[in-house]
Amino acid sequence: MIGPFYTPDGVMKILHVNEHELRVLVRNDQVLELDTPSGDKVYPSFQFASEPRAPAPRLSELLANLRGWPEESWHIALAVNKRHKVWGGRSMIDLLRTEWAGEMILQAAADVYRPLEERWLNERHMVVARPIFNRFMELIAGLPVDVDPGTLFVTRQHEPPMGVFLVSFRRGPEGLSVMNFGLDDDPEEMAQQMARKVRDAV
Repeated sequence: MIGPFYTPDGVMKILHVNEHELRVLVRNDQVLELDTPSGDKVYPSFQFASEPRAPAPRLSELLANLRGWPEESWHIALAVNKRHKVWGGRSMIDLLRTEWAGEMILQAAADVYRPLEERWLNERHMVVARPIFNRFMELIAGLPVDVDPGTLFVTRQHEPPMGVFLVSFRRGPEGLSVMNFGLDDDPEEMAQQMARKVRDAV
């Protein structure tokens, strides 16, 4: 679900900006604007905090990392507002508002939606990361946690690259944890170490 939406007048009113200033915000990826089939411009309300009314923190970084798709604005709107069980029913935009997860979401967007040649390089790292992740899953079988394999990605912002994924403890939305592991470390030790952290937390 993407809506409800604000009209241009509605957005200008809540942000206290004029038409020119709104165009600058859209151009700088500080506000997500969508074109309807009828040619109207609308603005999904989920991107704005409740009080005070303002764009979500670091929204411009997230939008910039997701650019490049066909019909990109609508795809981006769907991606950032989709809620995931493993994130405690939260979306990218929700996690962006939390200090502990905001950085991870930005990096996930940057890594997953890189150009094709960079995605190929990322896949080479994933070949190393997946067996470690799978062994971790074996070790925590039966524990009261949820782990979605779809949240596994490799960040190359570190050297050596690191695998990162989310674990959701069944205590509600607050029971979320970011797990990471080095790709150059001993695979069994990495899996055992992460499993110990989970056992200690449940």
